Amino acid sequence: TKHAGGDAWFVDEHGKKRPMRSDGSRTQLWPWGTSEASPRAPEHVEKILREFRDRKDVTYVIMFGHWLSRPRSDVSIFSKTGKAVSPGAAPYTQIHKVLAKSLRDGMGPTHRAVFLGYSPDIHARSKEVCSHDSP
Repeated sequence: TKHAGGDAWFVDEHGKKRPMRSDGSRTQLWPWGTSEASPRAPEHVEKILREFRDRKDVTYVIMFGHWLSRPRSDVSIFSKTGKAVSPGAAPYTQIHKVLAKSLRDGMGPTHRAVFLGYSPDIHARSKEVCSHDSP
């Protein structure tokens, strides 16, 4: 479980630091962009959208786990000015906005996207999270 710079860990729902297996990578997220660049989806997402643009009946499955809900040793989130931002609803919401814009602009007419992942409100019940969904 060694990670570049120490042990790999995450904070669980009880606020306790737990060890995890690490692949040695670190992810830096800039959901609001930087002072030099507008916010955009990761390059691999843009590449996939370009590759599948002309195909029919494509479904993109976007999976967000709790790696955006609590601190982890391998994920850093930054504001537009470079200040560290804590995980939670604000970066989660902004990342979804940026990704949704990329999907809107890059998906074909017969494509669809399905988002799977945690609710930004960690204490929300499923009926509350989906209360605005239509049948």
